[in-house]
Amino acid sequence: MANEADEAGDANPSGNPSGNSSGTASGNVSSDDHRHHRLEVNLAQMEPPQAVEQVSSGEADAAIIFRYGTLPHFLQIDDSLQFEPLGVDPLRLLVRKASDIGRAYEKNHEPVDLTAARGEHWIAGCATCRANLLKLASRAGFKPDIRHATDDYWATQNLVEMGMGVSLVPVLDTRLHLQSDLVACPIADADASRQIGILTRVNDTRDSLQYLREELTRTARGYLKDHMTYEQPVLG
Repeated sequence: MANEADEAGDANPSGNPSGNSSGTASGNVSSDDHRHHRLEVNLAQMEPPQAVEQVSSGEADAAIIFRYGTLPHFLQIDDSLQFEPLGVDPLRLLVRKASDIGRAYEKNHEPVDLTAARGEHWIAGCATCRANLLKLASRAGFKPDIRHATDDYWATQNLVEMGMGVSLVPVLDTRLHLQSDLVACPIADADASRQIGILTRVNDTRDSLQYLREELTRTARGYLKDHMTYEQPVLG
């Protein structure tokens, strides 16, 4: 794991890798001003709540995390931390093209109402992603029949491909790879998305972290939608 940063510009980030829909990562970032802000990054995967804890305790200096508008209380971000949105990653309903849902979407290309999948078996992700699925399904008027759970996107694709169920996946995951016999359908729910951003301590103003913010913001423009603001509950 990362050690506390020194004045030379070392920083320890936590981040959400695009290849995994549930995990975050932490590690070391070091910058060298004599080499034009070249950064050396090492990452270790973890869940968003643990990444927040690491930044809060000083074990990590930054976190790239995601949060859901349906779950405003699942991340405890107090006033010693600041969350800067990088963008929004929409969720998709992953189904087989040969399924009724898949055929209908291929024909009309209209966003799918989750009620269309109320009779399906479901594949859930991490605990947080599962909670978001339950919340979205509840608002759509049903309880999903969750038969499998994995935070491995490749395993999720394989399970859907074998007809074991349907799943919610973020667009970032589908950018990596999508099996030709699967389709990731847009969902007719404005809250079917996750917000991704960078979390830091409010009093940490090192140049290396500012450079990290700038690079992440620049990169996010190519992968994420313009960010929306999710209300964060005030902690007492």
